[in-house]
Amino acid sequence: MSRRLSESYVVSVCPMKTHNNVVVTLGLENILVGTLSGVEQKRKIHKGSKAVNLTLAKMAQHVAPT
Repeated sequence: MSRRLSESYVVSVCPMKTHNNVVVTLGLENILVGTLSGVEQKRKIHKGSKAVNLTLAKMAQHVAPT
């Protein structure tokens, strides 16, 4: 048996939800907000639909799914 199949993993699964500003975040928003420090940085992401979509699109170019 493959070693990968016998190892333990922690899998984070969140329920899908509707979002006011984007069609789908696919968890990218959670990853991004978790890496920011300070309320002001977090507010920058949520400054309207255009800002959220642009931020997620830019982030998706640098974060590969695992």
